[in-house]
Amino acid sequence: MGPLYSDRMEVYFTPKVQAQLNELSADTGRPQDAIVNEILAAYLDELTEAQRLLNRRYDDVKSSRIVPVEGRTALRQLLAENVARRTETGDKQ
Repeated sequence: MGPLYSDRMEVYFTPKVQAQLNELSADTGRPQDAIVNEILAAYLDELTEAQRLLNRRYDDVKSSRIVPVEGRTALRQLLAENVARRTETGDKQ
């Protein structure tokens, strides 16, 4: 049987991460390289999706489909909505 992966890469971990990887490998009986590959693939999928979302939002702002709101203004609006919602429900927190 040939190698599982076409390219090799050497990766160095902190002692804490290496210990966690050792423990996970021992607990699951799975090889460390398979665990690292699965974790990295999942991370890259999430990172790719986040980049797509940011690109779409940037395009929305650039095309004026949405209007950006300054951070403090957005926070004030959220707090006011929260107070209004609590007032409607009688929640006093």
